[in-house]
Amino acid sequence: MKSTQLITLLSLLSTTLTTSFAQSFQPLEKTAYADRIYTINNAANGQYIYFYAQLLYGSNETSYSIKLLEPDKGVIRKKHFKAPLNQLCTSYKIVLDTVNYHYLILGQCVSEETEKSNLFFLELDTLLNIINHHELEDSIDLYNIRSVFINDKGNLIVMGAKGGLIEPFTAVAEYDKKGNFIKGKVLDISIGDFIFQKNDFTYCLKTFPVDVLYELDMDFNILSSVQLIVDLIEGKGDRLKGEYFWMGANKYNSATYPAKGFKSVEIYRFNQSLEYEIIFADTIENYPDLLSYGSYIFDYVDSDYLYYTPLLGTCFIEWYGDCDTYIALYSLKGDGELNWFKLLGGDSGYSIVQTLATPDLGCLLLIKKYDVKENDPFEEDMYYIKFDKEGNVEPDYFPNLTTSTTELPLPILDVLVYPNPTTDVLRYHFGSNHQNLDICIYNLTGQQVLSDSITDRQTNIQHLPAGMYVYQIYKEGELLQNGKVWKE
Repeated sequence: MKSTQLITLLSLLSTTLTTSFAQSFQPLEKTAYADRIYTINNAANGQYIYFYAQLLYGSNETSYSIKLLEPDKGVIRKKHFKAPLNQLCTSYKIVLDTVNYHYLILGQCVSEETEKSNLFFLELDTLLNIINHHELEDSIDLYNIRSVFINDKGNLIVMGAKGGLIEPFTAVAEYDKKGNFIKGKVLDISIGDFIFQKNDFTYCLKTFPVDVLYELDMDFNILSSVQLIVDLIEGKGDRLKGEYFWMGANKYNSATYPAKGFKSVEIYRFNQSLEYEIIFADTIENYPDLLSYGSYIFDYVDSDYLYYTPLLGTCFIEWYGDCDTYIALYSLKGDGELNWFKLLGGDSGYSIVQTLATPDLGCLLLIKKYDVKENDPFEEDMYYIKFDKEGNVEPDYFPNLTTSTTELPLPILDVLVYPNPTTDVLRYHFGSNHQNLDICIYNLTGQQVLSDSITDRQTNIQHLPAGMYVYQIYKEGELLQNGKVWKE
């Protein structure tokens, strides 16, 4: 512990959020709030395919762009398309065909004139050349595509709502990779959330708002069902291991807590019999503010590196409020043990767009930033940040991207110190990879006024006079983090 170290106020303030624990996140795209789809997926040869679609207001049409990104090179190919005039396309899914590494894009467009919904199919080769593009036959009235994957036969399984968002039915269809309809069925169950192939003979389908996991045969007949105690949000599985991981959430009563506030978010491990256990639980008690999540915030390619990124704060509820948010990033083992934990942001309004586990066992985050003082209400900037499997930032992972935004500093903390300001007690949230932590607190003259172990995750500062203080957190004698705290 370096509590006897003489530190002046100037040095304390100048080292706050130094490069040892603050990094820059990189601009990916200047985007409009009206952009409905942003997604990035692992592609062939260690590359990534980035896709975004944007409604063009005033022209009643949709444009979408596809970029092929490569580490250390940035954009190596890109394509830009426009949907037919008077066609608004609001639903897209991208699937990588691992047989020939073609990219299969399914979209849904609505005609402004007829209000008819059309499904279209686009096949791109590895150079992003279009080799197949046509409308899909839709004999079961699919609407709002929610889940797409390629089954063992090499065919596309497409699931969506039937006949419109207000209809409480699920429709499932099978197409070949030329887009030809094979079979389909409308199920008299709540709207499907996601579907995957469990084994050679069955699929699994999860519904909402009634949270039930159904087992279907290959003709989409219901074989069995499991009532769930939580809302399973997203997940994936390894059929060879017979192991599946999902993220789920327990909601607060909406009458007493704002929408999208959660008591807890859990990670579940299922076996082939759909028996499950909770391997990790993240509760609101861990944080100073609202706990929530966005879409696509849980992913993995190896069960020893599960990535989960909840949101902390209220800006994701009041989209244009003058408030700041954090993004928490967990790396977990398959038994729930923590590999590492980070806190991103806290200096502006952030939202997580996607968490992608990468082939090198690290992760890539797409992040939107909104600043009420700088951004138009319909504009947010898109950024990315890449971590390796040890939790280290990999700067300039995609260099030379053409973008109108600039690189920005992104605070990355290992310990969340809250509430701030406080009247009596400081509390701490940190991962199990950080033990034997100590805190030193200094007044504005650089005088140390408190030194404490934070193993019990709190420090009483009620006796300190009101004002601003600077803290330093040490791990086994080495400086881990510093910052400012206000005592009221």
